[in-house]
Amino acid sequence: MLETKQLSPKLNEVLLTVVKAVNLIRSKALNSRLFATLCDNMGSLHSKLLLVTEVRWLSRGRVLARFYELREEVCMFLEKNNPELAAVSRDGQWVAKLAFLTDIFEIINVLNLGLQGPSHTVFDLWKKIAAFKQKLKLWKTEVEKGSFAIFNLFSEFIIETEGMNINRQLSSLVKAYIASFQGYFDKYFPASSDVSSKNLWVANPFLPLKDIDLTLNEQEELIEISSDPQLEVVKIQCDNIASFWIKLLDEYQTLSQKTLKILLPFNSTYLCETAFSTLNVIKNKHRNSLLKLDAPFRLSLTSLKPNIEDLASKMQNQGSH
Repeated sequence: MLETKQLSPKLNEVLLTVVKAVNLIRSKALNSRLFATLCDNMGSLHSKLLLVTEVRWLSRGRVLARFYELREEVCMFLEKNNPELAAVSRDGQWVAKLAFLTDIFEIINVLNLGLQGPSHTVFDLWKKIAAFKQKLKLWKTEVEKGSFAIFNLFSEFIIETEGMNINRQLSSLVKAYIASFQGYFDKYFPASSDVSSKNLWVANPFLPLKDIDLTLNEQEELIEISSDPQLEVVKIQCDNIASFWIKLLDEYQTLSQKTLKILLPFNSTYLCETAFSTLNVIKNKHRNSLLKLDAPFRLSLTSLKPNIEDLASKMQNQGSH
């Protein structure tokens, strides 16, 4: 998300320091081996730092998490190879900012993963976005009270350092970022653009709704659907909203087609990214030849499961001579 790229100068400085330290250790094979040996000797769970990639910006969350986990080992290594960088990494206020930054990226990564999925609709996405916006309000209130419990690593570090003094500057930094975060979501996800709130009948046609934007014919079909208890059972049995409305296409064509137009647009880049990943697997360097890509590409992406036994039974085992 763009908000993770719009870090405050002080948080961005922490991120750049982490990138510099990681590059110093990972840029040379000797440094990597020495660092791995140091981690092994200290009984660390991991012995390698993760590299930062500009293309996958949210992967920096994993980079920061690994760096924070191995921060003691990193400091010991830097003391011999870059004392100036080691001094920065030892500073308690800097480590506190690192912990907060790691927590922020982890929160965004969790939200980002929650927005992905092959069957997610605009209703699923707006539900998660609305919940996250409410959480931001709660976090802002808690932070203003001086409570940082929502930020796991940040609060744990404060406890580990026996109540390290959270000065006004550090506290203001956390408050300012939460406020900017909240402003970002209000700007890019305003309530006025929430398609789901205007079409709640799509998610549940059995609820009593008023002031819905439907034609007379569509309202009549909605009344028929909501008055049928058997259809309510069918909805419960369906895996998602789309599959329920597809079953109603024949009998309630007008309303079903309107519904599918609302559900059809891609709500995230998940399907596109999945398709490109599949394409990379199909067109790899180990294949001798691949003249036609359409067939294997469609087979890899389809959610339909062929009945192999039925297909095989219809084939002739051996032709007559």
